Amino acid sequence: MSVIGYSELLKEIYGITPESLENEISLLLKSKPNKNKINILKILVKKERSTISELLRLAGMNNTGGSFKSIKKFFEELVQLKILKKEKIGRRTYFFFMEDSNLKRWLI
Repeated sequence: MSVIGYSELLKEIYGITPESLENEISLLLKSKPNKNKINILKILVKKERSTISELLRLAGMNNTGGSFKSIKKFFEELVQLKILKKEKIGRRTYFFFMEDSNLKRWLI
């Protein structure tokens, strides 16, 4: 019987290397996440693509005012860091993870 290390487990289960995940987490930390922001990201992983207002409603949070503004600022920072992408359709802006995002696979 052999012992499998943490990096091998990550590679086998999620298909990611610890180094690439650490890089994305360090980028994520630059935008100062908190518990609510991480929960919103987890909901986004499940929805694939969504508006901020819809994500806030699904999380049971107020989808206007300060909550909306803080999540929007957070998502805009993640777009600049190339963790998320955004697409404007009409008046709505949809956010989704980059296709090769290891953070997305890890948050599932």
